[in-house]
Amino acid sequence: MVHDSRIRLTLAQSVVAILCVSLGTYALTQTGPMQPWRQSAESSIDVQKRSDGLYVSTKNQNFSFIEKTSSTGNPEWFALKETIARTDNTYRDGPVSREVTVQAWSWPPSELKAQGSWTLHEEGDAGDSGDMGSPFYKVTKYGCCGARTVYSYFAIDSGKRIYQSTLELAEAFVLNAQPPKERFVSYDDSMGNDKALLTYGSRDHVISKIEIAGIGSIYVPDTKISLEYKGQVGSPVELDDANTKAGETSPFNFVIVLQYFGGSQIRLAVHNDDLDLASSSVPDHLAISHLPVE
Repeated sequence: MVHDSRIRLTLAQSVVAILCVSLGTYALTQTGPMQPWRQSAESSIDVQKRSDGLYVSTKNQNFSFIEKTSSTGNPEWFALKETIARTDNTYRDGPVSREVTVQAWSWPPSELKAQGSWTLHEEGDAGDSGDMGSPFYKVTKYGCCGARTVYSYFAIDSGKRIYQSTLELAEAFVLNAQPPKERFVSYDDSMGNDKALLTYGSRDHVISKIEIAGIGSIYVPDTKISLEYKGQVGSPVELDDANTKAGETSPFNFVIVLQYFGGSQIRLAVHNDDLDLASSSVPDHLAISHLPVE
């Protein structure tokens, strides 16, 4: 029988967060005043003593108001309600449970009122909306007990998960393009089974995916990803918005480099905005193959 001696603390007793949005200078350009828009949320902590340890559950809620560059190149505003919920047992490593929940409201440029946009739920420890130029909301699930840290990237316009990665996204972009022209590369080796997944795509959809087999013989935590383009090495890299070579019908022509521990290297060619495996270089002990895009 589990003995349950409870200590409950509610911070409002709890902390109450209130968001009031007036949209400042944007509202001044409209013909009438905007009615204030308000939301509130409660944070809490719950502590329970059980026979197998002390269970601590926290729920922290926060509001933020951010400006993003939309897929059309125009500014768009979002109000985000972020909830980080977590339960720990003081007698064990790692969380019992953890979840990031984000509810978003958007203001299209032609509107003066909030519109319900999307809600996401993802196992994780932290969330980050990034800077104005970032088209993603990122959820981080920290690794524990041999597991890898995993990043999930959701499109800020829709809340749809586009990428999952154990490395930070690599990026290639065309400077000052309107609408934005950019591509992203993710690398995920969290699934085990001697395999990894590389995903190539845009801010709102996946273009191509490949499976990399044979990585079990490599010291995975030292894996690095970079992009190469006309003398640039790293991420992000800036692309020319012109077809400078015969056969190029897209500005997205560069090389993805995966550097593994011990010197093993995969060089994946991106040609005309797709992964070109025939023109890629892969060590003999590794194998790559295309996967269907959902």
